[in-house]
Amino acid sequence: MSQIVPLFPLPMIVFPGEEVNLHIFEPRYKQLIGECRDQDLHFAIPPFINNKLMPIATEMELVSISKVYPKGEMDVTVRAIRQLRIREYYTEAPDKLYPGGECKPFIFTENSDIFFQQDIHRMLQSILTDLPYKGKLPDNPAELEIHKYVHLVGMNVTDMYEMYEAPQERDRQQLFLQHLKQVMPRVRKMEELKRKVRMNGHFKNVIPPRV
Repeated sequence: MSQIVPLFPLPMIVFPGEEVNLHIFEPRYKQLIGECRDQDLHFAIPPFINNKLMPIATEMELVSISKVYPKGEMDVTVRAIRQLRIREYYTEAPDKLYPGGECKPFIFTENSDIFFQQDIHRMLQSILTDLPYKGKLPDNPAELEIHKYVHLVGMNVTDMYEMYEAPQERDRQQLFLQHLKQVMPRVRKMEELKRKVRMNGHFKNVIPPRV
């Protein structure tokens, strides 16, 4: 059964399990975050790609508000919980400034392949060694959560969405592995990739689209 969920369209993709830092400055989204704080509400981020609102969104919960500015702008941290499928989009939710949508759960199958996982782990070890990455891969490939690394390895937003909308973990592994095989030969030359790694975790002043 679908329900109306507050929506925060952004030109980015958030996988379940990720935490994202956002700078909130528009009145409609200041209202949304305020209600999440006061009413323990969740909202969803649907990706806005190539001037199009995509049908799969990520349900988010507010983790913390680290700073409130004099004019009501906020630096917030939000956590992705699960994916949703948008059935109907509303430019404004009932009696709200922000958008909303009728949503239902996105069915995802956890069927990870250990051999894909081992290949991904080995290739990530090689790639991240050459980047300004301060984290550490888990020693056990089975404990590797690939969603934590898709933003670090130069994947464009279209390919990332293909991985994001895949209904099975095995499909995501295959798509991610395919990308790693393409990026390995040129990783040392990718200054833009290194910049993205350095920026990971900063508060994102992302301009929401008017949809």
